[in-house]
Amino acid sequence: MSILLPRLPQDFTMGTLYVREKIKDQCETYKFGEMSMTFLPYRHIFEIAHDSTIDHVLSTSRSGQELPLDPINALKKVFQTKAVRAFAICLYSGMPLDATLRILEAIKNSDESLPLLTRPIHMSLENFERFEKDQYLFLAPVFLEGQFDLELNEKIPIPIRYSEEDRLGFGSEATVYNATIDLDHAEIPSLSEQCALKRTTQQSSMIVLGILAKSPVATHPHVAKVHAGFTFNGNSYVIAEKVFGDLCKFMEEKRGAAKSDLTRHWFLLQLRGLADALKTIHTAVPGYRVHHGDLRTVNILVRRRDPGDERSYEYTLMINDWGLAKATPLLNTSDTTISSQPPRDFQKSDVEDLGLVFLKMFVWYTQGFRHMKALEREISLGRSRNFAQMGGEHLDELERIDDQVWAGHIRVLRGMLAIEAERLTAAEVCEAL
Repeated sequence: MSILLPRLPQDFTMGTLYVREKIKDQCETYKFGEMSMTFLPYRHIFEIAHDSTIDHVLSTSRSGQELPLDPINALKKVFQTKAVRAFAICLYSGMPLDATLRILEAIKNSDESLPLLTRPIHMSLENFERFEKDQYLFLAPVFLEGQFDLELNEKIPIPIRYSEEDRLGFGSEATVYNATIDLDHAEIPSLSEQCALKRTTQQSSMIVLGILAKSPVATHPHVAKVHAGFTFNGNSYVIAEKVFGDLCKFMEEKRGAAKSDLTRHWFLLQLRGLADALKTIHTAVPGYRVHHGDLRTVNILVRRRDPGDERSYEYTLMINDWGLAKATPLLNTSDTTISSQPPRDFQKSDVEDLGLVFLKMFVWYTQGFRHMKALEREISLGRSRNFAQMGGEHLDELERIDDQVWAGHIRVLRGMLAIEAERLTAAEVCEAL
């Protein structure tokens, strides 16, 4: 017996009214920004395609025609596997059996062909208009890990709830929101109901994310988890893990880092982890030469360890934000949406950018947040690109604090901030650290 439809009336009209009432009771309405979206959660769609319900629909008294056993079994298999949504829509819309069969033929027995936008041959206009109107209630997408090419329109309900006022962060071209996702609609094992939703106008980043999703970058412990994405109303949306905050916020909160519970071992482990993440980005994406293009403290996120997990330190630093990233094919390609080989070595630019992040982290860890902010002011005034390369006062000061502790790491840092021809690669930084 179906849990959702336990007492389906035999009378066709009464049965349709009963189905519509029961389904409406199970629908959810989410506010996607300023838009209200109503949908039936996916688990209930599967409940509709129960053996007893399908048998009832295909029965002689309800369908008005007698079907042989073999076609009934074949239809049941289709309704419970490839056309689960289509069956639910037909039942909700009160489709007679002949119209249902026309619809199955039109969508080639697959929900992947929904929504149905063209009236099937020999199907009445009344039945088609009813199906076309009702179908969207059942078409909220299921987000898949690593899928970034999903295109949605205003008729498709999005099973994610967020408010424009509840922001986790924002920039000139992107805003990150605190969001809630219906986990019925996410085949993403590590995703929590509470997640981060990033909205950006940079649609090219979705191409890069799709490429990275198929590489070791996606599972690196020092790369923030970006699970899936879609386009909607001219914007790109990315579903990501919700974290403690960015590195800038973290350093401000942990002002006296060297005197806190953040040990030197933790600090050096984060440097090695970030360097290894950059090496993976640069060298481990099959068929592509990738560079990040925007490594800054605000684009380094901090993950807090789950309660009860004693296998790692409480905080882990992770590379994030792929808005300016580029993936250059190593072989010729006709795909013009992916950038051509940049005229300069942008991977070396990534190393320099990460070197500046490391420099800020060193100053923060050894001298405190106030000194780090002073360094940031120097960088904003344009002094950063030269003073580090020339063995400036900040690097010298770090060596004077404890030459035995930091000397080797400062040499690596100088190599990261050297002129491009002499600058270390990400792989060389990893080896040296």
